[in-house]
Amino acid sequence: MAPTTTTNNWTKKMASRACLAAAVAANSSRGASAFSGSIRSGVSSTGGRTFSTLNSRSAFAASSRTASVVGASSLASFGNSGNSGSRIASAASRSSIDSIQLHMSSTEVSEDSTVSPRRVKTVNAQESDEPVSIKGWVRTVRKQKTLAFVEVNDGSSMSGIQCVLPFDAVDEETLKEIDNLTTGCSINAIGQIVKSQGGKQSVELSATSLRIVGTCPGETYPLAKKRHSLEYLRTIAHLRPRTNTIAAVSRVRSILAGQVHAFFQKE
Repeated sequence: MAPTTTTNNWTKKMASRACLAAAVAANSSRGASAFSGSIRSGVSSTGGRTFSTLNSRSAFAASSRTASVVGASSLASFGNSGNSGSRIASAASRSSIDSIQLHMSSTEVSEDSTVSPRRVKTVNAQESDEPVSIKGWVRTVRKQKTLAFVEVNDGSSMSGIQCVLPFDAVDEETLKEIDNLTTGCSINAIGQIVKSQGGKQSVELSATSLRIVGTCPGETYPLAKKRHSLEYLRTIAHLRPRTNTIAAVSRVRSILAGQVHAFFQKE
């Protein structure tokens, strides 16, 4: 085969690929939403991987057929001119790359706007102006007419932290969750850590949102606020890490194990 014919064929092939990429990028606003919608509907309706794969393949095949038609019509206008085909292919490639980068940047912005508040352990709780998240188990609940007091412990400290929930500063969903709060349930509270007005703690969480992660029957919950014997804790081994004694032993063991591992890693 002559060198000129080989060059023209290569140019046409590259131009066809560039037109295909440009067509896919141009239809990304419609095709991407339909593509992701078909995948979501497939997964939610069947819960399996096969139906999702079929939907993704069909959506990709449809977009490929559309891009092929556009690429074929564009190639008809190229003719046999190798130089013009190369220039158009290069421009189409740059356009497709710019469109993809723009789509990725807009996606990153939307993801950053929905970032959840920073989680803080109760042992590291300090006053802050930004909302934070406290996760742990409820030890006590006191409900009054205008607000509720919830003592939360996550195992990182002996006393935990007190969450104050004014009824006029929380949403309706939080009000419903407050009615279902019981001793022993696990929660996720969001709010600002402020200076406590009481004398038993230095800071407290002024919560604006509370969600129950795991419910617990408060009437039959075996751990009371009083001190329990080790013999009794052996009968409820799955709950004893929530007590101050076992939690303190676990923290000491964790620090010792970490220091031993760090020593031998350095040596």
